Amino acid sequence: MIHPVTNTIGPAVANGQARSSSVVESSAESKVNSEVNHQELVNNKVEEQLNKDNTAKILQEDKEKEAKEKEAREEEVDDKVTKINQSIQGIQRNLAFSVDKDLDQIVINVIDKKTDEVIRQIPSEEFLELARNLQGMAEAKELESASSNNLGAFLNTKT
Repeated sequence: MIHPVTNTIGPAVANGQARSSSVVESSAESKVNSEVNHQELVNNKVEEQLNKDNTAKILQEDKEKEAKEKEAREEEVDDKVTKINQSIQGIQRNLAFSVDKDLDQIVINVIDKKTDEVIRQIPSEEFLELARNLQGMAEAKELESASSNNLGAFLNTKT
């Protein structure tokens, strides 16, 4: 409403327009803030997805690296086994297995391929002889006990 004397807008109208102008400004500011918040949310989601993609890429690269390292270790082991087998084949020796009938004991002889000479025997002949003697004494002791003759096993004398 225009005041007739001053040709100005009355205070009530001016107040209403000021309020309406501030409501419009507030609404526009609210809309801008909402859009900014939305954009920040979108940016955060994009950044989060990029981080997930980078993490997945790093994990995949680590898996590939571990697989390559494992394959390299396996190849190295295979190479070493092959070298060991080649060096063993170069040794001119055979193994012969037998059983000592008196003791019922397995005997292994390491034999030179060229000369057929026994290089080593496991267990040694000395050990087998000792075992035979001990077995003989044990059998003699059993016989003495059975006949109650009371002979000493080691001294072969009466006690």
